[in-house]
Parts: sequence; structure tokens; C-alpha cells
Amino acid sequence: MYDLSGKTILVTGASKGIGAACARRLGDAGAHVVAHYGGDRSGVEEATADIAASNKKHIAADFSDLDAVESLWGEALAWRGRID
Repeated sequence: MYDLSGKTILVTGASKGIGAACARRLGDAGAHVVAHYGGDRSGVEEATADIAASNKKHIAADFSDLDAVESLWGEALAWRGRID
């Protein structure tokens, strides 16, 4: 597995399916994970349960709303200062 320590990665759709699997694997590799979800907060919490609290951030955003998308990006970027 890769070592992604120090990297910050934004995963969209992290509450289900491929997005949830990606969030888990990236967390396992040491990345700081910004886990986006639309409305399934419990799904994103379950997907990132094994990631240390300091290494994850959950952000809700409705991708049909451009303001919400821009807010997601701004909040994700502000959390760690960059997205890798």
C-alpha cells in the first residue's frame, strides 16, 4: 500500500459504494480525508470510522447547487490549506 501521510484528499460520494471504499483505503494509507456526502451522514461516518478524528473531515454538499459545491471546496481547502 502507498504511504499518503501528509496528503489531503477530497473524496466525493464517500458515504456509499466506490467513494466509501476509496475513503477507507486512503485513510488506511495515512491520508487526511475530506469525505463529501450528499445526505447520508451515517454512511460517511461508517465509511470513515477507522480513520482518526484528526485525519478526517465530513462535509455535506448538494452537487445540484453551485453555491454548495463552491462552499465544499472552500471548506475542504481551509481545513488543511491544500488539496492534493
